[in-house]
Amino acid sequence: QAGGANSTTVSGQPLTSLNSGPGINDAGKVVFAGSYAGGQAVLVAETSGGVGTTLTVLDSTFGREFGGVWINNNNQACARYRTISPATFSGIKRYSLVGSS
Repeated sequence: QAGGANSTTVSGQPLTSLNSGPGINDAGKVVFAGSYAGGQAVLVAETSGGVGTTLTVLDSTFGREFGGVWINNNNQACARYRTISPATFSGIKRYSLVGSS
């Protein structure tokens, strides 16, 4: 969880922008990439029993830029990324949302 329910922080830092359009699956889980003072992160938001939204950080790192994101109905998300130091490298990383229904 990133800062608690209904929060938009990563490591105590507020999100300052979204990097690209979000991805959403049929269950309503939303994955997105955003920037904060410490770098960039990939996050997923989902409702929590009708009492609010839970925001979970899937990846947060300095030196990596995240682009397009997707999430499927098997609760697997992926994000396009590019490292910016020490060497430039790009790829797609997959995340499994453990414990998600």
